[in-house]
Amino acid sequence: MAKDTASLSRKKARTRPARGLHRLLVPLEFTERDRAALEMALLVAEASRASTTLLHVVYAPDEVAPRDLPAFYSELSEKGHAKLVRKTAPFRRRHLHVAVSVLVGKPLEEILAFARDDATDLIVLSSHAVDPGRPAPGWNTLSYQVAALCGCPVLLAK
Repeated sequence: MAKDTASLSRKKARTRPARGLHRLLVPLEFTERDRAALEMALLVAEASRASTTLLHVVYAPDEVAPRDLPAFYSELSEKGHAKLVRKTAPFRRRHLHVAVSVLVGKPLEEILAFARDDATDLIVLSSHAVDPGRPAPGWNTLSYQVAALCGCPVLLAK
């Protein structure tokens, strides 16, 4: 009897549809390191046919609320949007669905909220190597914080 149950469990496991990747999120800071995340996201999107969102968060410190300087944050958001649109070209050339989004706030909070609200399947972030001789400074970065706190898988591209 146990043999039949085990066989049935294996059969059910094989017939369940794979979850797959449908939504990718790629937070960008407009630095040279973004290239690694974009290249990796493009490979993943091409292989999975996932929809990709390129995200930029304009940092707003606690001391200065966006409502206090609307023209300033509007200009930064518009510039960020234009930069993101330029970065969609490789996705569009391959006929992949890609969107852009610019948010204003704290990058960690905004990335986590966007990933949750958009039902993101995978976040692709640029990162850096951590120096094993001095690991503490390397762990306190946005990419490692997102990886530790996010509810979905995170791919750190170096």
